[in-house]
Amino acid sequence: MLGKLAATTLRAAYSLIAALPIIALPMLLGGVTFTAYGHVAAVLANTLFVSVAIGLAVSAFNRQPVRAVLGTLFLVMALAGIPFWIDAAIADYRDANFNPYASILSPGYALYLAAHTRGIGIWECLAWQHALGWLLLGLATLGTRRMTEKVNEKSRLPFIRWLLGTGETSAGRRLRDRHPVQWLTQRRGRAPTVIACLLLVTLGIWSAWYTQRMNPDTWQMMMRSTLMLYIFPFYFILTIWIAAEAARRTGDARREGALELMLATPLQVPEIVRGFWRGIVRMFGPAILIVLLLRTAAAWIHLLWYHDYVMQQLAQNSMVTGIDEWAFFHHQAASEFFGLVTTVLVPMAVAWVGLWLGLSMERPAPAIAVTWVVVVVLPVFIGLVVQIASTAITFFSQGLSNMWMSVVMQGLISLVVYAAFILWARRCLLRHFRNAANGTHRRPRSRSFNRLRPTPPPLPA
Repeated sequence: MLGKLAATTLRAAYSLIAALPIIALPMLLGGVTFTAYGHVAAVLANTLFVSVAIGLAVSAFNRQPVRAVLGTLFLVMALAGIPFWIDAAIADYRDANFNPYASILSPGYALYLAAHTRGIGIWECLAWQHALGWLLLGLATLGTRRMTEKVNEKSRLPFIRWLLGTGETSAGRRLRDRHPVQWLTQRRGRAPTVIACLLLVTLGIWSAWYTQRMNPDTWQMMMRSTLMLYIFPFYFILTIWIAAEAARRTGDARREGALELMLATPLQVPEIVRGFWRGIVRMFGPAILIVLLLRTAAAWIHLLWYHDYVMQQLAQNSMVTGIDEWAFFHHQAASEFFGLVTTVLVPMAVAWVGLWLGLSMERPAPAIAVTWVVVVVLPVFIGLVVQIASTAITFFSQGLSNMWMSVVMQGLISLVVYAAFILWARRCLLRHFRNAANGTHRRPRSRSFNRLRPTPPPLPA
């Protein structure tokens, strides 16, 4: 295990060593002491060790690399954020100041101590996190048996097998007989729904407890902020999860030869593609529905608060001269509406593009990365540019009364972009499925690139 730790940490350690001189530039410019720079470097090095230990512990209990990567990402994000929420809840319950009971395990709190408290208490924090890293390495050592020995699924409890979708059921057998591609796709795919239900139950319990303690005048905005604070990290992980599963399903089926067997049966290409799509929907549909319900609740609370605020301003005759508050209300309503629509369209686009790229690309990891960057990250930057341009044009041409038009323009462009992704990926799957499954599909090179390629000399006669 120590050898694996050294091998996996080597590349990341070289990257950190290369980044340390760049981090030292503010110290050379002045304003940052060498002690603060050393504390930040120590925090980064210790965080690297803990993150690698988390990855080794998760991979020791997972045979599939995609699930290991997603589990590591989830645990790292949880370690960075959940301890703060626990200490904040304890401080609110006691009506006392914030005390780092659980936050001492968070790398974010160690970075805060290094940057804002002159390193007071930082070594104790790093010691606890370092001990957590060695504890995770011990857990990885105990879990290596699962990597070398065959795991018997029947050894699990029946409830756990049903909960994770790994057990054999009568409904699964009927689905296998009627729709084999869908059954093949959605095997062991109940984990997103289970995690989303746990998130819903946690939010329900927290809301019931916290509503009794919050200020009646500010409970709406506090509730919306809390909902969005829970929704966005889960939605972020869910989009990566969808991309990983979609790319892995088609990619593994192509590498294992399952697609060639499917094409040898009476199944047609549209039926196979439809089976993959329905399997992804059955896996992640309930989780997306729960996220949509929570997002709708947050939007309703936000609009209700803003409507009460506008009515209160009208009753007190304290409206700002030259500013139409109802225009801002329409702005917020349009923003929330397109946010809800985008919440559904983004996973759909990620699933379709992931299915196609997983089938057409050689390895699943590049397919997952390209899918998530192109479908999730790139439209965000495009939307930001469009929002700035449309807001400036609307403000200088029509004033503040029609600011909601910029939101409508940005939302329509986002819908067109995601719909284009869905239609393009679906068209590619239907037209090039057989060639991609046989490994004969290649992207056509442009003519300009072909002209730049040197012509090989003719062979001698």
